[in-house]
Amino acid sequence: MTKGKSWNFRNLFLHGNSALKYLGDVKGVSQPRLSFEGVFATSEWCVEPNYFHLLSYLHSGAHRIWYVLPASMKVVFEKVYSTDQTLITPNELLAKGISVERLIQREGEYVIIKPYCYYITISCGYSCSEVVSFAPLTWFNTEYFRSFKFNLTDKIFYEILLDCAHSCLKKRVLLDAIDVLLDKLKELKYFIACNISKLSVLNITRTVTLDMEEVDERHCSICQSRCFLMSVVQSKKKKEIVICIDDIMKMVASKPKETKKHNFVLHVVVNEEDIEKMIEKLKKKKK
Repeated sequence: MTKGKSWNFRNLFLHGNSALKYLGDVKGVSQPRLSFEGVFATSEWCVEPNYFHLLSYLHSGAHRIWYVLPASMKVVFEKVYSTDQTLITPNELLAKGISVERLIQREGEYVIIKPYCYYITISCGYSCSEVVSFAPLTWFNTEYFRSFKFNLTDKIFYEILLDCAHSCLKKRVLLDAIDVLLDKLKELKYFIACNISKLSVLNITRTVTLDMEEVDERHCSICQSRCFLMSVVQSKKKKEIVICIDDIMKMVASKPKETKKHNFVLHVVVNEEDIEKMIEKLKKKKK
């Protein structure tokens, strides 16, 4: 925790040592959030997603109490929390053998919460604060990045991965990131190939590669899940119906003949050929 002049949180993701510069200005992540709280305002226990850090600055008002769990307590806490399904007090966690750290944030002070640390805050009066997520370049060498399990919805991870790979080719990042990027790009290529293979039973008339910004708010018309990496689109009465891969496969299983009659278009943000070209260029750069 430090005290001093307020930084411009909006520019934090642009720092030379920031991994989020490859993500850009994204609401709720690299874009800061202002919070106005009243007396005893609190929330449920939460943790920053994607193994990011959290930076908080108390602009004005009453001080705030933070209760933070060490990252080593994450797994134990999640077992307890999922069982009780209620708001657990710090004293109850201590009674269960879970370590809890307490600190007081006063006006003009910063608080940094490390990755995988659950936290909860209590406001002691009216206050105005600002928070933002951040990640240093060492994020690419974390176990989280290396062991990330690919899915079709995680926009944040894919944007960072793909943009960082492009930046590597333009000599804008350190070369020591190339090895781990190559590994993840190979995994991504295999993941995409497996999902496209599933769709071979459909009548796919063409494949369209979309810009990342175009798929930002695309959701499955059936389950409402985000369709980022790829989705199947059916044109019906001059209207595009977006369907996620899981739901289209369920449709095939339940109504195979009817489903195969339709003409579908596959929408992707990146295809196998593009990833392969990127991999080959990175290999040459590594030499």
